[in-house]
Amino acid sequence: MIQPLGRADRGCRHANLQRACLSHADLRDAHLEHAYLWHAALRGADLRGANLAGAVLDGADFTDARTDDTTTWPETGRPL
Repeated sequence: MIQPLGRADRGCRHANLQRACLSHADLRDAHLEHAYLWHAALRGADLRGANLAGAVLDGADFTDARTDDTTTWPETGRPL
């Protein structure tokens, strides 16, 4: 059974989430540092305040994802 990512369980550092479907997920303030999000579906996800520093985002779909000035992107830049 897949468990939802609760507010207290925001740490996913170094997670392998390739091709994961995270569409419309509430990832506010999530720690996704160095996560492997290759071709992940993040369409409509709430990424306000999320830390994606060092994450692999090649081919990830960020269509309509919500971000703000506190969202941290990899050094390669913001993919939106």
